[in-house]
Amino acid sequence: MVPSVDPCPPQATRLRARPSIAAATVALLVAMLVPFLTTAPAQADDHVICRIRMVVTTGSDGIRDESEIYVRLGGETLYDGQSFLFEDTGQPFHTGGTGDRRDTTFVWFARATPCVPDSALVRGFEIQHRSTSGGSVAADNWTMQGLTISDVADNAGPDDPGRVLYDRPPATGPIYRFKANTGAVWNTTGRDDGVACRVRVMLTTGADGIRDDTGVEITLGGQKLIFDNADGDDDLDPYTYVDSNGDEHDDLPNGVRTHRGGTGDRPYDTLTWNARLSPCAPYPLLRIGVRVEHVPDGFPSPNDDWELAGLRIVDLDTNETYIDRPISFDPPLMTFHNDTDTVFTTGATWPLTAPADAAVDTDQDGLTDRVELHGIPKGDGTFDTWLPDHGADPCRRTVAVDLDWLAEKSQPGEPPAPSDRPLLTALNETKDTFTRAPIQAPASCPYGWRPSSGVQLMIDIMNGAIKVSSAEREQPLAGDLGRRDLQACASGASSPQFCVQREAHFPAWREGFFHYSLWGKRFHAGSTTSGHCCYGPHGTDFMVTLGAWPPRSPAVSSRIQAGTFVHELGHALDLQHGGEDSANFKPNYASVMNYRYQTVGVTDFSAATAALGRLPTETDFDDRESLLVASGRVDYSRRELRPLNPKVLLESAGVEAAEDYAVTWWDPDFVLRAGNGLRGIDWDNSQNGTANPDNGTANVNIMSGFEVCAEPPEGSSTLATTVHKDDRLVRNKIIAFDGKCDSLRKAPDVGVDQGFDFPTTFGYRNGVLGHDDWQTLRYRLDGQPGTGEPGMTEPEHNQQVTDLFDAIAGHPAPPSIGPRWAYAYVTAATTAEAPIGVTTALHPGWNWSTGGGQATVVHTDTGEYQVRLPGIAAASGVAHVTAYRTVYRGRTCAVTSYRPDGLDELLGVRCVDEAGNPIDWWFTAMFTSPTIGTHPYATVRYDGAGNADPAVNNGTFNSAGQPNQVLHDGVGQYRVRLNGAAFAAGTGHVQITPYGGSVAARCAAEHLTTLPTAVEIAVTCRTIDGHAHQDSGWLLSYTDGVGLHGDETVPAAYTQILGDPAAPTIDATHSWSTTGATPTVTRLGTGWYRLTWANGGKLGGNVHITATGSSGGYCHLGVINDYAAQPQLSIDVYCHTPSGQRGDNTFGVAYIRRP
Repeated sequence: MVPSVDPCPPQATRLRARPSIAAATVALLVAMLVPFLTTAPAQADDHVICRIRMVVTTGSDGIRDESEIYVRLGGETLYDGQSFLFEDTGQPFHTGGTGDRRDTTFVWFARATPCVPDSALVRGFEIQHRSTSGGSVAADNWTMQGLTISDVADNAGPDDPGRVLYDRPPATGPIYRFKANTGAVWNTTGRDDGVACRVRVMLTTGADGIRDDTGVEITLGGQKLIFDNADGDDDLDPYTYVDSNGDEHDDLPNGVRTHRGGTGDRPYDTLTWNARLSPCAPYPLLRIGVRVEHVPDGFPSPNDDWELAGLRIVDLDTNETYIDRPISFDPPLMTFHNDTDTVFTTGATWPLTAPADAAVDTDQDGLTDRVELHGIPKGDGTFDTWLPDHGADPCRRTVAVDLDWLAEKSQPGEPPAPSDRPLLTALNETKDTFTRAPIQAPASCPYGWRPSSGVQLMIDIMNGAIKVSSAEREQPLAGDLGRRDLQACASGASSPQFCVQREAHFPAWREGFFHYSLWGKRFHAGSTTSGHCCYGPHGTDFMVTLGAWPPRSPAVSSRIQAGTFVHELGHALDLQHGGEDSANFKPNYASVMNYRYQTVGVTDFSAATAALGRLPTETDFDDRESLLVASGRVDYSRRELRPLNPKVLLESAGVEAAEDYAVTWWDPDFVLRAGNGLRGIDWDNSQNGTANPDNGTANVNIMSGFEVCAEPPEGSSTLATTVHKDDRLVRNKIIAFDGKCDSLRKAPDVGVDQGFDFPTTFGYRNGVLGHDDWQTLRYRLDGQPGTGEPGMTEPEHNQQVTDLFDAIAGHPAPPSIGPRWAYAYVTAATTAEAPIGVTTALHPGWNWSTGGGQATVVHTDTGEYQVRLPGIAAASGVAHVTAYRTVYRGRTCAVTSYRPDGLDELLGVRCVDEAGNPIDWWFTAMFTSPTIGTHPYATVRYDGAGNADPAVNNGTFNSAGQPNQVLHDGVGQYRVRLNGAAFAAGTGHVQITPYGGSVAARCAAEHLTTLPTAVEIAVTCRTIDGHAHQDSGWLLSYTDGVGLHGDETVPAAYTQILGDPAAPTIDATHSWSTTGATPTVTRLGTGWYRLTWANGGKLGGNVHITATGSSGGYCHLGVINDYAAQPQLSIDVYCHTPSGQRGDNTFGVAYIRRP
């Protein structure tokens, strides 16, 4: 990663001999992002920073006039933030007017174009010093003693404090020492500097406290701490500044490295002292532990003894804990005596001695202890010390990556040009993935500190930006060469960009120690392949090529980057798409190496299903993608799960995972299913998602990715290949139904040759093996090259997101324990029958519940009711209501709400007249919760806003275990798609009820359309007068071969009339009854119909009506007669024109009854 040639700003040389302390002194790092001040003036936009006020105070050394001071904000890495143009110079730097004056305060104003969002503050302000002196650069050093940066309005003056963003007053001591062109960059956040500068010591005394005249010296990282308030008088003390050469500045006051005072000899007291390290200490030095020394007052006295009971040291800038010895009073950690027992230590001594044997590799990670402690020999007698400088641990497995990216050139002051740099959040997530790895720490460390578990991932991005032109960035990294040529990386005019940039920016001495990763826009021309491995002489280098992917939210982009990075690095560490084999999409392989999880993470099934209920009513692809990202984690597999034999699967065992990750597989109907890794799996979906507790499942293709024989090339949707009878066409892909491809692929389709046998080729003909990734990683970089294939493309990612989300969303909700449903006739509707606010019992002969008990109603206002259905409270389900006795005028009733209330289900109902005015009226009501059955059954609750694609809520159910979709085609016009091959017959019944309390509307089922693996229902909602379409919420039930309640054990019936409503006929295709009887229909008058079944009726049944067609008319119940001539059943239906007059219309009828 050699710095690119870019004269402004200059790139600090990164690869060096043992670094100067200035690199370690990257500065007394203070991250003080001050909250908005109440005195700040109103800003033009509270969410962006456009103009800043800088108050800079010099210390013992001033700023020369020819020095240039740059300020940037929000950069992921050095020099990449948004630059500010200084108002007095008109340049992206400040120069002149400083006169090398020490102890002087300057006020500067600068602007950012474009403005920078407040969110960039988390990355801090970057201040760079650049020397333009023609003489000795040593004279160009300066000390920053104080700094305040404020967000100010355009009219703010020099004394206007504005909104303070960073504040460090001069009295607190020097902030940073800038030295010419080295050690010349400082950031307010202190991030990624690999050094500790400010710490907080929390020291707890035991039964004997520390006298005020007793001294305490604390050594951390090989040097004594400088205390901010060494005498305990609450006033900050000055301290000695040590420059990058280790020289103390005599003109600065002497600091105090002995704490003496303010302790009061108090027992059992926790003392808190802030202190500094000067120079800042590199992290590796901190491992040697801490030394606490008792410094007597000079006069031996037994009263000068004290007990150390607890000790904790925390970094004030990063909040990282360096020392943590829990409090112990009996015995204490140490009892100090006046002249004996004066030192307490927690670690080894520095400097560490390298092992005599150069090959010693304590942690067995392929990086010898010498390399991790002292650096990589460069061959000229010097060392590349990046690894030890950044905390490489010889007692913890380490993976080192040298990472570069392509960045288009831009001029100072211009907006940042396009770049392929990874997000800092993505890199942090990858590091965290390795930190959390289930790798046990070595039993001991020969260097004196306690070994750590996990794996240390170290990523060098210091000078990662490779400046290129726009045309150069468009060039694919791989060119037209194959993998073998990329491994050789021969130089020359035909060498691909990956090899050119690798040769220019990856130092030869890092071969065999670092993986090299280059991030660019494309892998091959026209491709959106996410990445590829494994290249370079050792076959351990890889590319990430996400630059051609469309922009996404920061969280999603970060996850895609992190997942792809870890995926390609996994190949370099000798992992394949199936762990130890190339079988992709294994259901028993929870790893980002599996395409199912590469770009979204290993999905937590419980978290994802819980998040479904929090989705907005209108969902889109971004919502689905974000949900999966939020529910997943980037990880390799942590254990080898049980092998799966697709010929004999034990459903009750599932995959025997230790976590509830989302297991996915294709069922016999080529529907992607999802299940909980902790539970049994219904592999053949024969039990509606519930695993068979006893028997196995045979001959199920359990791979969760299609075995693709042929598909169109990326960018095309036209398939050229003819499908063989033994293969299957799914979407626009030809799939090997039995694992073997019988279709003869034709150009330009991509895929495999005829006769290709996936299970045999990839080794799972007799079983799919799990794999433990973390325990099998190959860390050494000098062995056989890793294995890799082209990464996932952007369309493939989109399809994976859609498939996985739909599988989780379609996972059957836990069914009711047995049928759970109830109905009631609300015959007490007027104030005379049901006074306002009074609980009124309904007629016992006309209500029934599986939970038993008596239905009641509370009349809450004109036309408004609360119906209590006893004993059927459920977390999920659907309700319907139908107005009845509507002989003379149209009436409409809607469900406004429903919810469990104790053991009962409580329904809110509203009824209106033909003009939309509230009116007291009678109606029928029902509620049912889904239960396991053998017939197609689905419900949808639509809350009335935009698309619900898919609909995910507790009122939506699909017996096929697939998602239901609602597509909003226009005002009041919807398409409801019930997915599943069982629905494709389209022979069921549809019931629609308006839902919600915001508007009054009427809804109808216009028509049904059958699709290859779904049925689509056109739903139309209108204003009450029927003349205009109107958006509304609604409740839908679809049932085929079972009653509206979904209970297959209780008799029921439904039917539909079709044709001319003035001369109606029964639609036999959409008619069903338990007895097999087909009804007759008689038109008794305009809009008046009677349907009669010869049998099936029983006293006290319940009826619901739905209008069909596009006329805008509507229909409701007139009379039900299931008592006069049992078991004969007759139902009168009244229909009305849109304006509420009696009029002919088509409709559907559903009848349910008690057992």
